[in-house]
Amino acid sequence: TMIADHGVSGQARTVALIRQFFVLLVCSTVVLIRRAVHGPRIAGWTRRFEVLAAILRYESRRHSLKPPAQVRASMLRAPIPRSLQGTLSRARKEIAGCRVEVLTPNGWKAGGLTVLYLHGGGYAVCSPGTHRDTTSRLAAASGAR
Repeated sequence: TMIADHGVSGQARTVALIRQFFVLLVCSTVVLIRRAVHGPRIAGWTRRFEVLAAILRYESRRHSLKPPAQVRASMLRAPIPRSLQGTLSRARKEIAGCRVEVLTPNGWKAGGLTVLYLHGGGYAVCSPGTHRDTTSRLAAASGAR
């Protein structure tokens, strides 16, 4: 996992980076030992890819222990990336009976371009917060809300 450019405190960022370092270290060590004893998990997988897969497995298990409602609630609090704060506004609305999040670049005028962004994944666990980094950057780069 990577620390996104969000407005978190310096101490929280440091703790998260240290945690990520240890996850990388442990997963790399486990993969190296397992490969030395048994070879690649799947023929053709590089060591680098296998470490990435181990990290993803670890993170998905760690989050799967939480109730989905708790995961969704924590994701909704994800801020607009720090580098874009002040250039976009965010609003939660209901359109045609569906709850939506609207990211509007400063200077956008009524009748201007609008992008409807639908993420994949069956809408079971993810939320606007899980894609906020992407949608914020899309709105800022395109000038569309």
